[in-house]
Amino acid sequence: MRRPDATDRPSLPAGRTALLGALSGALAGAAFTPIGAWPLAWVALAPWFVGLSRTSVRGAVGSGFVFGTVFFWFAMAWLRHPTWYAALGLGLYHGLFFAGASLALRPLARSRSVFVLACAWVGIDLLLGRLFTGIPWLLLGYSQIGWPTVIQIADLAGVHGVTFLLALTGAAVAAAWRAPPGRALRGAIVPALCLGAAVAYGLTRPTTFAAVDGPRIAGIQPNIPQALKDATPKPGTDGVFERNDRLTRAALASPPDLLIWSETMNPFHNLGTPDVPRFANGAEAFGRLARETYRVPWLLGTPYYFGAPQADGWPPYSNAAVLFGADGRILGRYDKLHPIPWGEYVPLGLGFIADFLEGFTGFPLRMQPGREATVLEAADARFGTLICFDVIYPRYARQMVRGGAQFLVNLTNEAWFLESAEFDQLLAQSVFRAIENRIDVVRVTNSGISAHIDAGGRIVARVEEGGRDRAVQGVLRCRPGLRGPTTVYTRAGDGFAIGAAAVGLIGLFVGRFRARRRKSGS
Repeated sequence: MRRPDATDRPSLPAGRTALLGALSGALAGAAFTPIGAWPLAWVALAPWFVGLSRTSVRGAVGSGFVFGTVFFWFAMAWLRHPTWYAALGLGLYHGLFFAGASLALRPLARSRSVFVLACAWVGIDLLLGRLFTGIPWLLLGYSQIGWPTVIQIADLAGVHGVTFLLALTGAAVAAAWRAPPGRALRGAIVPALCLGAAVAYGLTRPTTFAAVDGPRIAGIQPNIPQALKDATPKPGTDGVFERNDRLTRAALASPPDLLIWSETMNPFHNLGTPDVPRFANGAEAFGRLARETYRVPWLLGTPYYFGAPQADGWPPYSNAAVLFGADGRILGRYDKLHPIPWGEYVPLGLGFIADFLEGFTGFPLRMQPGREATVLEAADARFGTLICFDVIYPRYARQMVRGGAQFLVNLTNEAWFLESAEFDQLLAQSVFRAIENRIDVVRVTNSGISAHIDAGGRIVARVEEGGRDRAVQGVLRCRPGLRGPTTVYTRAGDGFAIGAAAVGLIGLFVGRFRARRRKSGS
């Protein structure tokens, strides 16, 4: 006869389980900016795990949907600024995703293994970053940007290593809540040991690393409102080009080794390959500007057109960074690897959906993704360029570092999101890319937050005006250190996350097998 334990407690009504899911979603979302109460992340998952351990399959699915949507709206409400349809659609997607994830988490939440449950959560995070091209924004580990000591383990296990600790602690709290008297603390041993090891590593791991001084960089932050950026440029107005050019000429009073303009700062849409005559003159005009006026290597964020015109008369295009030499020649080009799904392109080749959404929103959705993690070279240094949301995918930064990049550049235009928490959240993800690969990251943005992040994840310079780091103009002057691939994460990538996901999957199958044996033997 089986001895009763916590899983034998009466089931919770679906409504109460949904409330527990909502509580967890709110706690997890509040750990991110704009609230930024990062300690909440350590217990955020506990209420939902308690509910999953004592509910039906139907109740689990409902609570998962509530958890996902509440989590999204607390942490990513800023997405409403450019378009409500994307905010509503992604909120629904996250709800459905976690509704499905609850089916895997429920049997593990009912077991006593907090370790396996935490591993399964890492597997779910990994899937969130890959499914339908992936949206790995709400990984819990990013919330811990306020605890620099603990996030140093990212050079071993990436952001997923920090997420694992948070899930492990949440699972332990849930297990203690439903454990019989006298056994509540037993499940805290493994989480305490893992957290202690992480803190010890962060305290003893050097955060300053030997490096050769890299190029002197001048990054231009023009602070151009999106409405002005979308408007047709008019001669004589303080438009996109004029603001960038004015700040650039001021910065050239102390010439840098590398000049950088942020994402899509070419307002004329006339840059392309020579086989597209309509756009080829742009390369000549910008090259002449680099050669005759700026006279330094210049990385320009720009739309780039290539290939034969399509049915609408326009050739395919990418979101690119074009590197001009001081002599005006194009030295190289990087095309954004991961256009934003449903924002810059429609995945899976669903052209008819693109037609509908373009008519509904007015946004073009035909951007072509880049094919390789190109490493560019200027001023005797090799660097990788991550455009906008490329930086949220750890694998791209890692590929560039493995390809020889000695520092990383992140070009973004975040004026779409006004002055919201999106700025802070994307900066936090850039900090993780720096720690994972122990490499400097230079962010050059349109409206903020332009910053130099060192290999220890510290922000050592940023553009500020009157104590503000967004919606201001300025020049980011910095000199990143040059380093090579030195970390476990650079070499192994998401090996830890994949291993944890495998443990969670095996635990799920073993648990189902044992449950069937108990049922057949009762």
